[in-house]
Amino acid sequence: MNLENAGTPQGSMHQCVLICSDPTSIVGGQLNLGGVDERLYSGAFTYAPVLSSCGSWSIKMDGVSILAGKGGVQPKSSCPKYCCGGCTTLVDTGMWMIAGPEDEINLLHQTLGFTRNPPTEDHQFSIDCSMVSKLPQIAFTISGKDFIMNGEDYVIRNQNVCGSGIGFIDGLVEFDWILGDVFIRKYYTTFDFGSQRIGFANVEHPSKNKFFTHDTCNRANAYDDNY
Repeated sequence: MNLENAGTPQGSMHQCVLICSDPTSIVGGQLNLGGVDERLYSGAFTYAPVLSSCGSWSIKMDGVSILAGKGGVQPKSSCPKYCCGGCTTLVDTGMWMIAGPEDEINLLHQTLGFTRNPPTEDHQFSIDCSMVSKLPQIAFTISGKDFIMNGEDYVIRNQNVCGSGIGFIDGLVEFDWILGDVFIRKYYTTFDFGSQRIGFANVEHPSKNKFFTHDTCNRANAYDDNY
């Protein structure tokens, strides 16, 4: 089937990905081809144009900022310490974590109070699980909009071990950052081929959406884009 030539109601080719994080359910998420599913997100999409020079689903991210704790004042620098001045960012369903330059990732976790783990550990950084709810928010700014992640969003808990869902990759050259499944499971993501752009919207939480059952949402960390 030639999806590039297939007509859609929206007038352009969409590939939409929803990765869920409910640990009590069975399936990893949902991939829609040809259009968005309005039952699965709320609000408007924020779009970023695809960087044509990269030949991949990459965009410009404006910056990454550590904000104040929940409910607190959230000051932002005009040029944050991370992704200052904007950075080339790959949006990748095949990458489980959020990845960035090693020096920035080290500084980020040092500021947040994480411990650097030896290479043999599953996660590069970990923190006491009792501290997760107290972690500050992190803002990933795209097209002028802050996409907020709480500690519960960017920490992966495996029994009594809490590891960061943010890390670095040796030899990351073509892209400055990668937004993988840890980010995509928080925000409904559409890859708009016809308009050469990527859009993000708030996921409609399964508990508020009758379309979702436990049989249609989970195994987020086991998700892979075999399409």
